[in-house]
Amino acid sequence: MKSVGSYTVSWYEEDYFANHYKYRDFPRHDAVFPKLLAIKPKSVLDIGCAYGFIVRRCWDKGIRAVGLDVSNWCGRNFAAPGYYVRAVGWAIPFKDKSFDAIWCEGVLEHIPEDKVEQMFQEFSRVADRGILGVSYSHPETNHHVCNHDFQWWKERIPKNFMLGKSGESLDLEADWYVKP
Repeated sequence: MKSVGSYTVSWYEEDYFANHYKYRDFPRHDAVFPKLLAIKPKSVLDIGCAYGFIVRRCWDKGIRAVGLDVSNWCGRNFAAPGYYVRAVGWAIPFKDKSFDAIWCEGVLEHIPEDKVEQMFQEFSRVADRGILGVSYSHPETNHHVCNHDFQWWKERIPKNFMLGKSGESLDLEADWYVKP
């Protein structure tokens, strides 16, 4: 599949999170969090963090964490006040190796295709490893502007990053891919 639509930062404000998507602390956050704990990070940057539910879970476990998202709305409704940065994932405002790991789940399909490589370069610059989840099963949504299959994403992820299928199956995904 090819990219569809065009990316607009303003999509990701109150209407998207409160009305369209009805975003909340889903049970899958509890289900996927052990994937992150399994790599034993000391610090985490959550790219596309929304309300910061993973960031809050990290702090609850003694892991330094910061959330990054494009949304002003999310910043005002963040579950871990003081640990939110508004920015895009292809221009991360942190120094090299500022974090031990990146967490980015259910975000990649929202990124313009022409920014994917730059975003992955930023991920590698800011952290040596990470866990990425991509949802490619809903190409009909206007918010998914980079619709490609799992193989396409596997070919592009940074070294030492894991890739899994995002969405309802992320917590059940047994066949995670780690680039050699």
